[in-house]
Amino acid sequence: MLPSRYPNSAECIWELRTEEPGYHLVLQFYDRFDVETAPGCTNDYVEILEYTASTGRWDPVGGRLCGRDIPANVTTRTERVRVVFRSNREIDGDGFKIYWELACGETFNGTTSGEFTSPGYPVAYKNNLRCDYKIIVKPSDFVNIEFIEPFTLEGTVASLAWNIRVKQLKIIYLYRTLRNMHLGLRHSHRDGIEELER
Repeated sequence: MLPSRYPNSAECIWELRTEEPGYHLVLQFYDRFDVETAPGCTNDYVEILEYTASTGRWDPVGGRLCGRDIPANVTTRTERVRVVFRSNREIDGDGFKIYWELACGETFNGTTSGEFTSPGYPVAYKNNLRCDYKIIVKPSDFVNIEFIEPFTLEGTVASLAWNIRVKQLKIIYLYRTLRNMHLGLRHSHRDGIEELER
């Protein structure tokens, strides 16, 4: 919208998406942010929505944004994102600028099962990625992590499984020469012990 002021009664929707599995989007506001200030951002506002394929819905990521302070970065969980801007009939402003980039990694908090893959799986991913995968569970839970398919780790074929009893498990992969990692989790309940297993 910069360098001129945005018009009144505007509605703009930008959709960002990546076709590469294993990635999500990070949005960063920069340079200037000037959207009419109002309690609850009820007049002019910017809203970030992410598409959840399992529900077929667009859900907000955080609240509406307005004012003059540059908002914090917005990290989405999915590969499809909408940036929605709406203005009313009264006060206008300079607007905003957004930079976005692909990111990898995910946080699983209190989920009973899950599965994730390296970016771009089953084809090669980009070099020099840092992907953080966090699994946060109750202290009484038992986590079993298993690589479903063998994968190559700097020329070595490996099949790994870990049993870990922790409050939070953080898995970090630095993708430089790794190839096609696929990690799967499934939750079950046996003999009073919460267990994640393949």
